[in-house]
Amino acid sequence: MTEVSTFPVIAVDAWTRTCLGERGGGQPAPALTWRDRRFIERLQEQGKIDIRELRTGLEIVTKSHVGYLPFERFGLRIDPAISHRDMRQMMRYAYELDDFDVYNRSALAGITDFAPEELIILGLVFHVRKLAGQGLFQAYVEEDAELATIRGSVRFAELATRFRLGGTLPCRYERRTPDVLVNQLLAGGLIYARKLTQHHELLRELERLRTFLEEHVNPVPLTEDAFRTVEREMTRLNEHYRPAIDLCYLLYEQGSLDERGGNVRHFPGFLLDMNRLFERFIGRLLRDITPRKYRVEKQSRRSFYTAPPGHTAPVLRPDFRIVDVEGRVSLVVDAKYKLLDERSIDVSDLYQLTIYGMADDPSRGSVIALYPASHRQDPYGASDRLYHFAGPNRRRLNVIFRGVRLSRVWAALTSPEGRAALYNELLRTDF
Repeated sequence: MTEVSTFPVIAVDAWTRTCLGERGGGQPAPALTWRDRRFIERLQEQGKIDIRELRTGLEIVTKSHVGYLPFERFGLRIDPAISHRDMRQMMRYAYELDDFDVYNRSALAGITDFAPEELIILGLVFHVRKLAGQGLFQAYVEEDAELATIRGSVRFAELATRFRLGGTLPCRYERRTPDVLVNQLLAGGLIYARKLTQHHELLRELERLRTFLEEHVNPVPLTEDAFRTVEREMTRLNEHYRPAIDLCYLLYEQGSLDERGGNVRHFPGFLLDMNRLFERFIGRLLRDITPRKYRVEKQSRRSFYTAPPGHTAPVLRPDFRIVDVEGRVSLVVDAKYKLLDERSIDVSDLYQLTIYGMADDPSRGSVIALYPASHRQDPYGASDRLYHFAGPNRRRLNVIFRGVRLSRVWAALTSPEGRAALYNELLRTDF
């Protein structure tokens, strides 16, 4: 995304602490308005970023969110901690953009440094083009009309109340049409995406696809109710729409940060939670590399607690469980988007994984947390961090924090042998 030149843009990385205005810091501290302070309060309440005004300047502590934050007199760009190539590949793989290379033959091939929101928009454009080429999903809708010939069924109750019969009959019939919610949301998503980019080629693609869809469907605004309804209406007939709908929801959820409106902001805010992207990426990766004798359960809820009368017992929901043919948990896997080869392990993460392991009692006796190995490190230098937990009745549990070398993943996925080797590398428990 290209910001308006009259606004200075400050660039920082995710998972960093930056102090602006400190002596020798290099960047002056921008001035905050009262609207900016209210915006910061809301962001901090949501746990997306910490920004504090200090006597020496402005302290910015970023977390897992990347994207763009618009303030009244400057913009803040948060870049992912992984390389742009890995970010693009992760988005491509997680949202099933498997034949994304079609853009190598289009005007979009010249774009080499997308912002996070533009990667999502590009994925949405890809899916809508693909769905339009396959033919839009159609469903039967019920309609009432006055017809000269009978179609469907005659509404005799209404006919009986008429004083005089005319040349038409009240009929109720079903009509097959693409003007259904799943397509209406896609059209609404294309309209919404236009607010988040100024890239000429992306805007042209969005406009072309929007024009095509609006010839067949009426767009609807993106709302929580609309997404909940379309989720209930998903069947095997329109399941192939799910990645596109997920991308629409991602744009809607992460792009509606700031509702102030009417000021001099040059863009709406957009922050992408890399935790969610990494979790989705790990989920598909596990499904692709896990042998057929196992199945991967995603965030399956299990209740291991009892609660007093009148209260609800909490449930445990690890990211993934590897389950064998007998239904027993073989391994518990959690996705952590943290640069753990550059920082210490959070005690809260260790407690969380220990509880998962003690509750599920995996047959391999291990819980694994997968995190992205930093691109700043030697790609072959990442090592496991292994913690042994000795529980009651001599019960032992291994809690393993293991870096995923993303450059290794892209190469391994190209062959069955590579996928098998990757499974053994990521999910090994023999120590």
